[in-house]
Amino acid sequence: MNRSDELLDNFYKELDDICCEIEEKVVDIQTDITTNTKKELSISKKKGLFEKLKKGIETMQPNRYLPLIEQIESYKLTKEDQDIIKNVKLQLDNYNYEEAALFLKGNIKNVK
Repeated sequence: MNRSDELLDNFYKELDDICCEIEEKVVDIQTDITTNTKKELSISKKKGLFEKLKKGIETMQPNRYLPLIEQIESYKLTKEDQDIIKNVKLQLDNYNYEEAALFLKGNIKNVK
């Protein structure tokens, strides 16, 4: 390998590092923007939406629960609420409707 090949390899490595850094910063900025534009959600409304989501999941029909997930995600959520939704979505991706509904049921009373 000659000197120009080494320089080219170093260039691509540095370029990749810079691209990764830019990507991380852009994702952080986009997250901040979406978080700051989301509306607050009262506890009673949050519990109501989670209850509707549980009932939608029990139908096992995506057109009944997917819009509710989107609606819930459009609000500013606590870390715990985000974890609940993430877990529910994971269960639904694996077609574990009963597990998702039971998980939601167990967490609705703990919603803050």
